[in-house]
Amino acid sequence: MIYLDHAATSWPKPAPVLAAVQRWFTELGVSAARGDGPRQAEVAAIVDETRARLAASTGVPTERVAFVSGATEGLNLALRALLRPGDRVVTTAAEHSSVARVLRELAASLRLQVVVVPLGSGRLDDAAIEHELARTPNGLLVCSHASNVTGQVLDVARLCAAARRRGLRSLIDAS
Repeated sequence: MIYLDHAATSWPKPAPVLAAVQRWFTELGVSAARGDGPRQAEVAAIVDETRARLAASTGVPTERVAFVSGATEGLNLALRALLRPGDRVVTTAAEHSSVARVLRELAASLRLQVVVVPLGSGRLDDAAIEHELARTPNGLLVCSHASNVTGQVLDVARLCAAARRRGLRSLIDAS
């Protein structure tokens, strides 16, 4: 899953973003999924084109591109969709609350085993994460690409490959 949410918090907004938002408010102003008028059709076409372009640039099928209100909603939806009762989740002590809070809640309701890899000397150790993945028969790796706690950038390609070798899925918070 790939989130492209940087623009939500960046400043100043790029001119094309401002122009698109202004156009929506002054000329379009309708939902892509409701109605059947010409403005709705234009908005639907814009949404479809955007979805296709994102799919092409990320290498996923078009029908797997979902638009959500932000990274927190997306992470919540993904965690709730991916986890099953009894799963083991490998995560880190440097996760954003949008992941940590949901995992705590789901741990109780789904009887998850949540393993939190600690920060050692202020840094996460890829080897410690891989060690926990090796002990995980089913479940999920959940981690941030770049920690907003320490600033450390994890080698998520390596970690995802390690999870995949064990038949585990990965959810990376890259926002």
